This record gives sequence, structure tokens and C-alpha cells, in this order.
Amino acid sequence: MGLGRSATMSKPDDRAKVDQDEYNRMMADKPVQLNASDAIVEQDKDRAANAASKVWDSLRTFYRAPCLQPSVGIGAAGGFGIGALRYMGGAGGMPAFTWGSTVAGLLAATSWYTCRRAMYARVHGESDLITRMQGGDREALQEYHRRLEERQQKAMANSDEKDKGSWARKA
Repeated sequence: MGLGRSATMSKPDDRAKVDQDEYNRMMADKPVQLNASDAIVEQDKDRAANAASKVWDSLRTFYRAPCLQPSVGIGAAGGFGIGALRYMGGAGGMPAFTWGSTVAGLLAATSWYTCRRAMYARVHGESDLITRMQGGDREALQEYHRRLEERQQKAMANSDEKDKGSWARKA
């Protein structure tokens, strides 16, 4: 929702008027003044429904969390490997399972922590670069353009890989 728009607009000409007002404000070179209609307020009566909705959305989409899939994969592989070695070493089923699940949990947790730390370091580095650019640093601007070009090339390479398809489908 844009600035100044009301959630109850129904007529198309109301929307055109609001869009024109927003355009006029942007062109006036003045900072936009926010008002009460720009705020998103959660009412007490809706709080329980929103909380249930947020929990449901979290449960439905948890697998999309950054770093989760590789971390769980590393943990599962390591846990299975250690559990299998303990079982083949004659430790029995329960001790092997205990060792395997413990190692899986520890590996997944440390892998997730390391991945997230690296992700936040990249984000922090980019925000520092943008801050330097806003300060007028020419080297920061050149570095930013270089990173953008690298991202574009990587995205194009990834789209080319997707276009080629899986090696399993080729016959």
C-alpha cells in the first residue's frame, strides 16, 4: 500500500487521484509527511487470529529458511555415518542411534550457525559499502558496480543451467 492510500478505496477515480497526489508530493522535493492513515495497526480483537496465522505460515514455510537445507543435510549425513560406524563396531543399536543422533544434531547446529554468520557478514559488508557510496567514495561505487555485474553473471549462468535441464533427463 502506498503513502496516503486508504484501505477502503473502491472507485478507480479515487485511486487515480491518490496516485496523482503521491506524484505531486514526490515532485515537490519535500520529505513525505506520514499521517495516521499510513500506519498499520494491529487491533486487540485481531491479535489472536494474526498470531495463529503467523504460526501457520511459519510451519508451512520453515523449509525455506536460509542455510537450513544444507545444514540438515550435513547433520544427517554425519549422524548416519557415525551411527553406522558405531553399529558396525559392535556397539549395538541403541548406543549407535544415540551417537548418530547426537552427532547429527551437533553437526547441523554448527553448520547452520556458521552459514548464518557468513550470511550476516555478507549483508553487513554490503551495508558498509552502501554507506561508503552515500558518503561519496568512488572506490566503493566501483566495488558496488563490480559486485552487481558478478551477481548478474551468476544469475544468468544459473538460468542457463536451469534451461539445460537435469543431467538425469538427458538420454
